[in-house]
Amino acid sequence: MDPSGAFARSSSNVSLASLVRSGSGGSSGSSGSSRGRGGSRRMVRRVLRGVITFIFAIAGLFLGAVTGGLIGLATESGLFRGTGIGAITGALVSIEVVDSSIRLWRSRRSGIWSILYVV
Repeated sequence: MDPSGAFARSSSNVSLASLVRSGSGGSSGSSGSSRGRGGSRRMVRRVLRGVITFIFAIAGLFLGAVTGGLIGLATESGLFRGTGIGAITGALVSIEVVDSSIRLWRSRRSGIWSILYVV
């Protein structure tokens, strides 16, 4: 390191642009085309899973907020506290439902065992 605290440049440093071009962690000269369609399909699946999880989390947030608000009105905890706790709980439960559903969808078990697992 130099006295200013910055890292010294050397021939072994790899720029971010070369990492993006190569598609890997090293500078071995691979063109990134070795990933093929498998890498893009995997990315599409991950993005789709993220979008589905986000939609379910938002729906759970609103349903939990309404339910928590109604329970908060009925008890002494209050509307705002009940709404906040309900929103957080609803979003977390919805995310867990999506993750469990995807796990069951990908499992090799028969349908009846999957239903019994949910129950």
